[in-house]
Order: sequence, then C-alpha cells, then structure tokens
Amino acid sequence: FMSSWSVIVLVCLVSLVAAVGPSFPEDWTSKQHVVVVTPSQKQEQQGVYSFALSLNKTRWDDVSGQIIVSLYGDVMKTCLVNTAGACQAYCPLQNSLAPLKIDDKAVLKGQGACPTLNEQQCDQYEWQTTLGPIPMETTDLYVLHGVDPGVPVSEFDLLTPFGQQAGNVTTAYTDFKAGTPDPSLFKVTGVDECPKSPNCGDDMWKLHMLRMGQRAHLFQGHPMREAVRKMVSH
Repeated sequence: FMSSWSVIVLVCLVSLVAAVGPSFPEDWTSKQHVVVVTPSQKQEQQGVYSFALSLNKTRWDDVSGQIIVSLYGDVMKTCLVNTAGACQAYCPLQNSLAPLKIDDKAVLKGQGACPTLNEQQCDQYEWQTTLGPIPMETTDLYVLHGVDPGVPVSEFDLLTPFGQQAGNVTTAYTDFKAGTPDPSLFKVTGVDECPKSPNCGDDMWKLHMLRMGQRAHLFQGHPMREAVRKMVSH
C-alpha cells in the first residue's frame, strides 16, 4: 500500500506529465485583441485574423481599416494592401507558417475560469521554446475545456530571447470559427513590383510580426546568437 505522502508525490508527478491536448483546425478565422508589452511601451491591435494553412496564407483586417496579407511558401512577403488587394508595400517573412497547436512538450497546468470568458472553463497548457538549453519563450495557452477540435480563448507569450526580458504578447480570441476562409481574401496583385517598406523595423510592422508568431527579428544581431548555435550544433 502507498502512504499518503506517496500518493501526493504521485499526483504531483502526474500533473507535470506532458499533455497532448486537443487538436485545432488547420484553417480558421477569429477576432483577435492583441496586447504587446515591452520594457519601453505598450501597444494594441484589434481585428479579424483569417488563417489558411492549407493555402499557406493569412490575412489581418485591422479595426482601423488596414489590411495585411501574408504570403508564405515561395513568396515569403507580408503585404500591406488596399481594399482592392493591390500591394502597397511589403516586409520579408522570416519563418514559415506554423499551425495553431499545443506543443508536444506542453504541460497541463490546470482547469479554471477562462481569462476572458469567466463563465466558461478553460484548460491551461504551458510550454517553452528553447535554443539548446536557453529558454527563448514561454507560452501559456488557454483552450475551452472538453472541446475537440480545440477552441483557443487566450494566449500569453513571455519573450525571453537569450534570457533577456523582451516583453510579452497577450492574444484574446473571440468568434473562433473553423474552416477555410474565402480564397479571394488572400489575392494580392502587384506582388513582384511591390516596393519593400522602408519601415519594416518600426512599431507597426514589429507588432504585426509578433502577432503572427514571427520572432526572428528579436534574435537578429544578438551577440549570443552564433555562440549558442555553435554550442547546439556540437
């Protein structure tokens, strides 16, 4: 027979076991409210995010009227377009389009009231993105309890590139709908002739990149980048 202490230890160990969690649709649409906090400022975005992994494209319709269509694959450009879909300016994409998913190493932290839907119950999953032994980002994803395919409610990303506090990103999802968005939403004309924006490093583009999960710009030029990569490759 196990002692009461053994049972407690066993329960604690089970709670730390990696959890698979629900799967998510590869294509979806959702309203989003994104808040980015850095050591120097706080910024927000609100709009509708159309995500089509099957097409390798996304679209952001900001409440301000701004439209940004991101073309992955062979194009790798995120384009500011007008209402007719003509490209006005672009910035290069650094990472391929990744599906919405719970990491294989995620831990189920518990169940409780959803951060933005207090009348409903959410499961909280947490995992770290690392470069070798160094944590680069910690993600807490809250999904509706007992729903599969999964429905995300809120995501909190703590950004710690090379151990430095770079800030955090909070994303609230509402009206999440599974299914491939209308392909015409992603049609962009004049991509080849479209000028590269001279402002790819400004706050608007950085906020957009962070919202899409594009983190490469956080690591570029960091003195530890190559040292860590060499260490990992050995």
